[in-house]
Amino acid sequence: MSADGDHAPDGAPIHPGLLTTDADGSPRLIGGHCAACEQLHLPAGPACPYCGAGGVSTRPLSRAGVVWGATTVIAAPPGYLGPVPFGFGVVELPEGVRVITRLTGPDVVAPGTPVTLTTEALPIDPDGRTATTWTFAPDPAATGASPAGPDPTGSDLTGTDAARGASADALHGPTEPAPPGTGVGAVAHVRVAPGQSAAGPNASPEASPDAGGAPPSGTGSGGGYPVEIAGVGLHPFGRFDDTSITDMGVVAVRAALAEAGITDRHGFQAAFCGTAYAGVAAGHKVLGALALTGGPIVDVEAGCASGAAALMLAAGAIRAGQYDTVLVFGIEKMPRGIIRSTFFEPWREQAGLAATPAYFALRAQRVLRESGLTADDLARVVVKNRRNGVRNPDAMFRKEVTAEEVLASKAICDPLTLFMLCSPNEGAAAVVLRRANGPAPASSRRVTLASAVLRSHLPGNVLGEATPLSGLADDRAIPSPSTLAADAAYAEAGIGPDDVDIAECQDTDAARELLAYEELRFCVAGDAGRLLHDAVTEPTGPRPVNVSGGLLAKGEPLGASALGQVVELVRQLRGEAGGRQVPDRRVALAHTVGRGANASVTILTR
Repeated sequence: MSADGDHAPDGAPIHPGLLTTDADGSPRLIGGHCAACEQLHLPAGPACPYCGAGGVSTRPLSRAGVVWGATTVIAAPPGYLGPVPFGFGVVELPEGVRVITRLTGPDVVAPGTPVTLTTEALPIDPDGRTATTWTFAPDPAATGASPAGPDPTGSDLTGTDAARGASADALHGPTEPAPPGTGVGAVAHVRVAPGQSAAGPNASPEASPDAGGAPPSGTGSGGGYPVEIAGVGLHPFGRFDDTSITDMGVVAVRAALAEAGITDRHGFQAAFCGTAYAGVAAGHKVLGALALTGGPIVDVEAGCASGAAALMLAAGAIRAGQYDTVLVFGIEKMPRGIIRSTFFEPWREQAGLAATPAYFALRAQRVLRESGLTADDLARVVVKNRRNGVRNPDAMFRKEVTAEEVLASKAICDPLTLFMLCSPNEGAAAVVLRRANGPAPASSRRVTLASAVLRSHLPGNVLGEATPLSGLADDRAIPSPSTLAADAAYAEAGIGPDDVDIAECQDTDAARELLAYEELRFCVAGDAGRLLHDAVTEPTGPRPVNVSGGLLAKGEPLGASALGQVVELVRQLRGEAGGRQVPDRRVALAHTVGRGANASVTILTR
């Protein structure tokens, strides 16, 4: 019986079906093997996470591997009772699989280090009961060896193609340059299986560059009635111990309805509330406090993209002709400290494998090495966004910081320091959507919702926001959920990335913003540093990013975060952003991505 059971014996495996032993007593991880696509994954399940086929068999995985990425967890993550600090990283196995793991050693195990699987007993309850989990330790027999595989300077960290098994190309198709005229320059896009768009299985054929057809004509209608922003409202982001989450929502909703000229429950036909931590019927509480109940009220949860998911559903209902006017709002009162999510099974928390900052750190390491950047560049992102936040009265942090202060702030997980991570906090945001009646006059400040798209992940990236326990060794051809969302949003709006002249993007940590530059096709892969160094994304640059201060200055109340971006961009397009106003902006993009994975891209035009 595993440690998941109430009566599991002391020292049992931390989860059933993960570990076995050879005849000599050596431990092995148990992987799932799919006969249909020949792919391995961890842990084994009833269906293949790559192709969906059933009949997955199990097989022991190799004990020996090579470290692909490594950091140190300094503070105990939620649900973890074991010792700290401890090593955390990704090990690449000869079968072409990357696995998330603890790392054992006197110091941080460097990428490229040969390691061998071993086990470790960890306490899992206050009474001292233990469970056995896996870890990798440096292989003494391989000390000084030069392993075939990890090249810390590149993304191809595997041996031969034959060792990889089924590659990303076989699963998702090879990459090729994007065709001219799509606005994506030389950025690679993905060729997927026949009949399936790179934007996802539910996208229209014109959403994919491979389809050969022209994109929509730029109406932003998504094939239905056009949608405009009739009103926006915001409760500042921060910590408000004396203000309830309902009261914060009331502030934002009341402001948005006032802008839209709505005075009673008959002014809108439905409401969608984005939230992840507010509990059952949280949206009903807000509208109940305002005497605005009676119509449908739907709470929507999609991680960091909860507000954007609510916006997409509301816009779709208007475009379909179901409603004329819809209220969308997001609310959140986040717990303090590291975000704890029920997305992680209890045993992963007990094993220390739910340490969210460690995943961010490993992703940051990859961004740095594949773009030729350093921690100094991460500090530059923070300096930019915190400086922008000074001019935002609704931001949590309104004080500039220097690069030296960022780098000297408390170490969290290498290379990330405290100032490089956003702060979970509290806030609310609201938007009123309305069916647009005819084209706007040239002099109008009317803001149109050109597209609102939500996408999830494709399997294979071990460091993606889906936070799997394993992924492909060669994951270069797998588009991220952010890229899937961006491609679909551009197609729906009838524009390309070159048309975007202001953006708010996910900067959960400083490296996340740099990665977003590439995923949103603002630059080619590996070129994010150029946008930063050339001041392209500064408020005075050609494409300002996070003029509001981003999450690094505002903080992140999950349900309100995406809609907070929309409020900021509507104000920018209208010319109502006060001291942070960027003149003459006409096309704006909002981007969020988080647990699930859920990725959203919203495009607004004037």
